Order: sequence, then C-alpha cells, then structure tokens
Amino acid sequence: MASLLLITELITPVDSFVQEILRAIILVSVSVITVFISEKIEKTQIKLVISEEKYRNIVETTHEGIVVGDTQGTILYVNQRMCELLGYEREELENHNIFEFTPEDKRDLLVETRKKVVEGEKIAFYPEFHRKDGSKLWTLAQASPLYDDQGQYMANLYMHSDITELKKARKALEVSYAQLEKKVEELPGN
Repeated sequence: MASLLLITELITPVDSFVQEILRAIILVSVSVITVFISEKIEKTQIKLVISEEKYRNIVETTHEGIVVGDTQGTILYVNQRMCELLGYEREELENHNIFEFTPEDKRDLLVETRKKVVEGEKIAFYPEFHRKDGSKLWTLAQASPLYDDQGQYMANLYMHSDITELKKARKALEVSYAQLEKKVEELPGN
C-alpha cells in the first residue's frame, strides 16, 4: 500500500485535491481489505477452537489411557482415563518421569520402546505400572511418534488399554492348570 501511495504521488497531477481523493480511495480500500481479512481470521480462529474442543473431548472421554512423553520419559500430557487407571491426579503425573510409576525390573522395555518410536516405528507392548494404592496395572500399549506440521519428531504417543483383569485371570488359570496336573500325576497308575 505504501508503494501505491508513492506511485500515485509520482504520477498524479500537482493538484492536491486529486491527490487527496486518490489517497482517500486507497485508505478506504485498505480498510475494506483489512475488515475482510479480519473476518476471515476470526472465522478461522472459531473453527480452530471448535476443532480443538472436539478433539479434546474425544481424548478426555476415550476408554483408553493416553500419555504423551518425551525421549527421556517425562510425561508431557496424560488424559483423565490414564489418571484413573493409575490412581493419580494429573498434576502428580505430568512433568514426572514414567519410571516413577514403573517397576524397576520392567524399565528396559520402556527404554527400548521409546528408542524404536523415536526412529519412527509404531509398537504394541505390555507395560506394567504401580498404581498409587500400590497395586499393579498391566496395559496393552500402542506407541507411535508424534510429528509437528513440518514433519519433525516432537514426542511419543502411548495409548493404554487396561488388561489387569485378563492378566489376573490368566495367572489364576495357570495356577489351576498346575494344580490339575499335579492331581493327575498323583492318580494311581501314573
């Protein structure tokens, strides 16, 4: 617009009245364009807010626990379901290392998984956690990398499904099977 004003100054007659009219037309045009662009920006911002709210609702109401973590294991984000699964408040989980909630002998699995995800792999695995009340939580986890708009790696995304009851049932079945085998061995003729 400044260039346009300069050009009108150079090519218009010396009559100041004509120059003022041209400047007024340019300023009105700039104002109309500014209003139009502002309305477009406002509509885009409203759409963005609606979209963010929609996805936030999906993330917060899903049955899966969701964790976003950095390459060092620091929890950057955790949804309400993961808080419920572990028995902690969000503030007790976010900005803490996932190792604080993982048995020491199970941490290698998380380290290896993180390395593969940083390299771009999507992985399913079965981590074990300590709940706040001291009980165990087992999950089926899906891990994948998160990228920014330019395709640059940002963080890891983990989706956790609670399989604790399945693990307990499997353990009970294994114990029952072992007891049954023992009884069969004790039968006469064996």
